[in-house]
Amino acid sequence: MGSNNPASSLDRPDTWKNTGNEYFHKRDYESAIKCYTHAIEINPIYIDAWNNLGYALLKAGKIDEAKQVNKRVKELKSKVNSNVQPYWGSHLGTTFHSIRSIVVAFLIWAVITFLFTAIVVWITGETSLAPLFAMIFGLMVFLGIVFYRIVFS
Repeated sequence: MGSNNPASSLDRPDTWKNTGNEYFHKRDYESAIKCYTHAIEINPIYIDAWNNLGYALLKAGKIDEAKQVNKRVKELKSKVNSNVQPYWGSHLGTTFHSIRSIVVAFLIWAVITFLFTAIVVWITGETSLAPLFAMIFGLMVFLGIVFYRIVFS
C-alpha cells in the first residue's frame, strides 16, 4: 500500500497539505511542517503547500526559514502570473472590445443617419419625412452591425 500504489492518496500533494492543515489547527506545527514539506517534495511548485509551510515555520518560531519560504512563494507566484492569464482577465478584454465595437457601430449609425437625411432633403426638398427615413435606415444599419458583431465575433 502506501507510496508503492500509484492511486494511493499518499502520493497526492493535496493529501499531505490537508493533513498538514489538520496538524496546524491542532497547533502541532512540527508535524504540519513535515506534511507540507512532503507535499512539496511530491510537487515542488505547489504554491499552497509552500505558503502553508512558511506560515507553520513562522508559528514554530523559525523566522529565517519562514522568510526563505516566503521568498520562494513570491518567486513561484511571479512565474505563474507571468505565464498564465487569469480567467477573468481574458474575458474582460473581450467584453471591453465588444462594448467598443457597439460604440463604433453607434457612431457609424449617427454619421449614416446624418448623411442619409442630408441626401433625402437635397434630392426631394421634402423635410417632413426625411428624419423618419433617416432614422429607419440608420437603425437598420446599426442593427446590422450589431448582428454582425454578435454572429461573427
